[in-house]
Amino acid sequence: MATAPSDVLAVELLQRECHVKQPLTVVPLFEKLDDLLLLLLLHASSQLSGTETGSMANKRGGTVGRGGGPTHLAILSQPPDTVQGSLRVTVQGEVIEQSFGEEHLCFRTLQRFTAATLEHGMHPPVSPKPEWRALMDEIAVIATEKCIGQSLSKNPDLLSISAW
Repeated sequence: MATAPSDVLAVELLQRECHVKQPLTVVPLFEKLDDLLLLLLLHASSQLSGTETGSMANKRGGTVGRGGGPTHLAILSQPPDTVQGSLRVTVQGEVIEQSFGEEHLCFRTLQRFTAATLEHGMHPPVSPKPEWRALMDEIAVIATEKCIGQSLSKNPDLLSISAW
């Protein structure tokens, strides 16, 4: 679950620093209203400063549980010490039928979850260095201040939306 911009930006920075040839798209999970407001600010930021900023949170259009991306890669991208040989997945709506509606689909879906969970345990991801987290926190503060300032100056009604 993402609770701060640095949660998303740290993964992006790590992929760049490691020169990942085919970087994964980072899709944060927002479960609380405050976290959702963060997503809205990131989206507004992308409108103001270009697609690179906002694509980190808004590129796929949905989580893996809603069919938004490759299950295997999503599981492998989980932070260190989060999977630990087991995985809890929430599948909603029409994706239940698509993933589990027929016996062969059910087995294939479970195979994907199992294979990725085992691989994550055998080759766990590296924890971000403290200096990377500090840098990402600093970038997040600057980006948020810029985004909020520009958004409010162009859209004064935004405050009434964020007061939900």
